[in-house]
Amino acid sequence: MEETQCLNLTEKHKIKERVRDFFDSWVFADYKELERTIAPDRFMEIEIIIKDNDIISEKVNEFSKEEFIDYCRDLFTRRDYLKFQTNNEEIFKKGEKYIFTADILIEVREKESGQVNSYGNAKATLELDKLNGNWYISEFENMITI
Repeated sequence: MEETQCLNLTEKHKIKERVRDFFDSWVFADYKELERTIAPDRFMEIEIIIKDNDIISEKVNEFSKEEFIDYCRDLFTRRDYLKFQTNNEEIFKKGEKYIFTADILIEVREKESGQVNSYGNAKATLELDKLNGNWYISEFENMITI
């Protein structure tokens, strides 16, 4: 993939801002913000766990917007997302969609045990669609190496 040159700095900033809003909605368990950032028709979540260069777990979930919000409500009853920190951010064009990639640090606290897990060797890829002049996240892939 080649870095997108046709996006001006304002559009790149809007994409990065939308991604930050998405991650912040997880940290603050802000359902209204989460709902505002994701695509209105469908949302796909992909989680890939890698150990010793082998994929040990891969989950693909496709949701309607309402199903994804309900899924997050359940997640947020069990976990606190403490941090989503991104580095090495890049934006690419793939067909009609735009792809945001970054190295990511995720910290999660399990509410029942109080245990905090940090995943510092992760890669996030978000697919964005532009609808009615606004950017929406339609896919979130999280690849974690343990």
